Amino acid sequence: MKKVLSTLIILLIFVELLLKFGFGFGNPLLYTGDALLEYALQPTQSLRRLTKSIQTNSIGLRVDEVSSRPKVFKIGDSVINGGERLDNKDLSSSILQDSLNQIEADMQVVNVSCGSWGPENQLKFLKAHAELMDGPVLLYISSHDLHDTIGEFSPVGLSVDYPTKNPPLASYELLESFIIGKMIFPGDTLFIQEDGKGKDALQDFLAYLKSNKDGVHVFIHPTLREIEAGEYNQNGLRII
Repeated sequence: MKKVLSTLIILLIFVELLLKFGFGFGNPLLYTGDALLEYALQPTQSLRRLTKSIQTNSIGLRVDEVSSRPKVFKIGDSVINGGERLDNKDLSSSILQDSLNQIEADMQVVNVSCGSWGPENQLKFLKAHAELMDGPVLLYISSHDLHDTIGEFSPVGLSVDYPTKNPPLASYELLESFIIGKMIFPGDTLFIQEDGKGKDALQDFLAYLKSNKDGVHVFIHPTLREIEAGEYNQNGLRII
């Protein structure tokens, strides 16, 4: 019996170490609740997650510290942010930065994004950091942004997709976030509110950009379902 117990303990320790140092469990990308923005990535993070290298700067953006160079702003949600699925070097903003470097264009690409941010979140971030806004804007939205506004309560600390601190063990996170948590909060649908104000938020955002920026380019990225259908859904068509 003691031998079986010892073997089990050794196995559990091995699994814990493999999850922690091999896959980066126990060290997720962390969020912070914010009275203005609803939520944002915590600043100054550096971690390896499922072989991906992820960093945030001092204001919680997935880009190097914002410099005094001329800038290009890529603004969006998880499509731009990448979450834990993309290494910082593989983000579309990083690829654009590499392209600009190759042609010796002295510009910094600033990635202004967070998973599930909508126009209202993005607008409030830009107003809070108005001193950064000195270059063209590439805005990426999708059909659901027609109804995306800041909700009455934040998912931070409640949803497994928006943790505020590291879990006690890597194996604990695997169970909580990828097994048990997904059964309780499938896709965080409890935190999605369609209050009909998304159109107003989007109009306010575009008006702000047009009045403060010389170059504003809007891209509507289709969902997989829209790609399969070969057209945007009714919300996307209304935005267009």
